[in-house]
Amino acid sequence: MYTLSKFNHSYDLKQIKLLSIGTGDSPERITKKTDNWGVFQWSFHPLSKMKSPLLSLLMDGMTDLENIYCTELLKSNYFRVNPKVSKFIEMDSYKLIPYLKLIAGTYDLSLLYSYIENIYLK
Repeated sequence: MYTLSKFNHSYDLKQIKLLSIGTGDSPERITKKTDNWGVFQWSFHPLSKMKSPLLSLLMDGMTDLENIYCTELLKSNYFRVNPKVSKFIEMDSYKLIPYLKLIAGTYDLSLLYSYIENIYLK
């Protein structure tokens, strides 16, 4: 919204249409008791699938929050594509590319097509 305020034009939220494309919703969650965790455990956890719990928490939390804000502000003018990924995938796990292609190939895009045709391109 800050960016819009820098322009001389006035904008109505009804004029804004947003298509958000995610990289997949991973099931990895912090399930351990964290009461005794210190800086080391939160920032670097080498024995866990999630190598940096703090970074994962911040990044995933921000995405969820942005999704909530966009949904609330833009209503039906906002659509997010973010398929569920059934297992945690490291950034450099190139051997899992066939698995990711399978997810992409079987993801139902009918709601996306409907959004594009009926809202985004209108």
